[in-house]
Amino acid sequence: MNPEDTYKTAFVTPSGKYEYPVMSFGLVNAPSTFARYMADIFRGLKFVNVYLDDILIFSETLEEHWSHLDTVLNILREKNLIVKRKKCRFAAKQTEFLGYKTGVNKIEPLQNKCEAVEKYPTPKTIKEAQRFLGMINYYRRFIPTCSQIAQPIQLFICNKSRWTELQDKAVDELKAALCNSPVLILFKSKASYRLTTDASKDGIGAVLEEVNAKNKLIAVVGYFSKSLESAQKNYPAGELELLGIIKDLQHFRYLLHGKRFTLRTDHISLLSLQNKNEPARRVQRWLDDLATYDCTLEYLAGPKNVVADAISRAVYVVESELPASLNLEQWKLDYKSDPLCSAALIHMKELTRHNVSAQDMSAFQSYQKKFLLSETFRCKYSTSNGLIYYRDRIVVPTIHQNDVMKLYHDHTLFGGHFGVTVTIGKIAPIYYWPKLQHSIERYIRTCVQRQLIKAHIPRQHGLLNPLPVADGRWQDISMDFVTGLPPTANNLNMSMVVVDRFSKRAHFIATRKTLDTSHLIDLLFRCVFSYHGFPRTITSDRDIRITAGKYQEFTKRLGIKSTMSTPNHPQTDGQTERTIQTLNRMLRAYASTDIENWHKYLPQIEFVYNSTANRTLGASPFEIDLGYVPNEPVLKTDEELNARNFSAVEMSRRLKAITLQAKERLEAAQVEMEVNNNKRRKPLILERGDDVLVHRDAYFKRGAYMKVRPIYVGPFYVVKKIHDNAYELDLGSRIGLLTSNT
Repeated sequence: MNPEDTYKTAFVTPSGKYEYPVMSFGLVNAPSTFARYMADIFRGLKFVNVYLDDILIFSETLEEHWSHLDTVLNILREKNLIVKRKKCRFAAKQTEFLGYKTGVNKIEPLQNKCEAVEKYPTPKTIKEAQRFLGMINYYRRFIPTCSQIAQPIQLFICNKSRWTELQDKAVDELKAALCNSPVLILFKSKASYRLTTDASKDGIGAVLEEVNAKNKLIAVVGYFSKSLESAQKNYPAGELELLGIIKDLQHFRYLLHGKRFTLRTDHISLLSLQNKNEPARRVQRWLDDLATYDCTLEYLAGPKNVVADAISRAVYVVESELPASLNLEQWKLDYKSDPLCSAALIHMKELTRHNVSAQDMSAFQSYQKKFLLSETFRCKYSTSNGLIYYRDRIVVPTIHQNDVMKLYHDHTLFGGHFGVTVTIGKIAPIYYWPKLQHSIERYIRTCVQRQLIKAHIPRQHGLLNPLPVADGRWQDISMDFVTGLPPTANNLNMSMVVVDRFSKRAHFIATRKTLDTSHLIDLLFRCVFSYHGFPRTITSDRDIRITAGKYQEFTKRLGIKSTMSTPNHPQTDGQTERTIQTLNRMLRAYASTDIENWHKYLPQIEFVYNSTANRTLGASPFEIDLGYVPNEPVLKTDEELNARNFSAVEMSRRLKAITLQAKERLEAAQVEMEVNNNKRRKPLILERGDDVLVHRDAYFKRGAYMKVRPIYVGPFYVVKKIHDNAYELDLGSRIGLLTSNT
């Protein structure tokens, strides 16, 4: 003891007052202080394990053991630490240490401890159940399925269940598993190891094994299992497997960190996780943790991952990860009538007569020929327990292929109505049949439920049908509104965009979202009609200001045709939509640091946009509209004017030439656009009486619980064809006859 602190240990007896000159175990911090001291003095000696006053020295040879013993005794002498001879054992082949019997290549639980657990009475209270699990948890490394077997007892401790026969069964299984526990081996720094992992909704599990140079199993170092939290059970399959790997590595970190080993998993998608562009943040953290280990990822097919799969699913023998609804015994009987399976069994002399139908006879003969003549083909097939395997995957007879696809696509637990890639990822690692991907694609394409609930854009349906090319300047214009802009000091929070479909010249007009029809007409007069005259057509979407009766009456009396896009089909007004994309990009560039004054930048943006050459026209919108490009602002300019010094005749000729050239370019661009886009599209021609689905956003944009409602509604009958891309549907008495784009 430090002389200054000895008074703190004082105690009074009838014979007087005493103080400890050395540290006593009775002091509250004595055990931790002594444990830290012992760990420090033996730190760096890999052949020594120490816990408080228990020192374990292990060596590979007797000569090495004497050398190690001298090293330890010399350190004890230097530190003035004394050991009792009668408590020491030297050169023993096995010994008891911290409740384990350790020996040459083995670790076992103490027999008297196992007997104590076996004789422990069945718990009836929460406290008794906690004591029992405390005893079990000390030896859980010997029980492959400890967390899953003990789960009913945990539910009882958490007051989520009463003590029933299920808990009694769990107690009996844990006692039996411990008394029949496997023998483990010690971890050796120079040996090779592999960690096999697996995860399921029931829990995660792993087994650490020592292997030889040929990757053959020597013995097991330890098992690990852990139940999942409720939130973790909702993780996708890939993230669940990765979570299992991270938890397994954290458990064996003290053995594996800094050592090269093999990491085996039965989820093949994990092998490419590190190549994903931008995984979720949770996955990023896991990948960063995984990167700290020197491991080689290796795929282990599900049917072969027996031990880890059993640990994670709390079963003792797992031949393959098969749902209960697939009757494999029936598959074995139906092999005789399947052309591929019967040919395989006949070649392997496990079948003498087949039941292949006449229509499948050609395929059967083709497979027989491949088995006879191709070594590469026949070496891929084998049998086990009556099942045919293609490499590591079970061969599915033709009549049961739909059962597998239905289970992994439609089932509420195994399916989920995912797309082709995800469904193939579920089926292909376990099952095989010829043209598997084609079969899955065809099955999913015809799944009505998926069509109703999945959001998709059928871009390949319907050929591109552009609007006619405008005949001249400002005769055909398009109009739309840009919303979502920050309010300015005078409460401007929207921009109106007007585009001449011929010259592509645009006007960007700042306004308010509260703009009504009267103010819209006023803006058109002041900013468009007063400069360019009245157009023949105005193309727009179905904005409430434009569908209003006042606007329709206004355009009708002025002789302007108002054309509007069909619902959910903004491509009709593609010119303005494309211009708005450019405007948004330029706003971000100009006003990103002064977003509250974005309206002040609109004149500059409009000038830059209209003076920039258009790729389709080969000239700027200003030049197509005016015949010249207005002077650009420069710090110093020469005395020459721009194109304004043309004579009137020259100007008229130039405008006419520009008009003809612009029209030719627009028509050529339109043809090119049709050709390029229609390469990836196919015509979709519907006839009267055909059934179609309608996207819910067409008429039901708002409603209760929209997240769980089908995305498409129907089917509805086609009543009338308007043109190749638009049809009139009979939506029934609820909605009436409305026009919808297909």
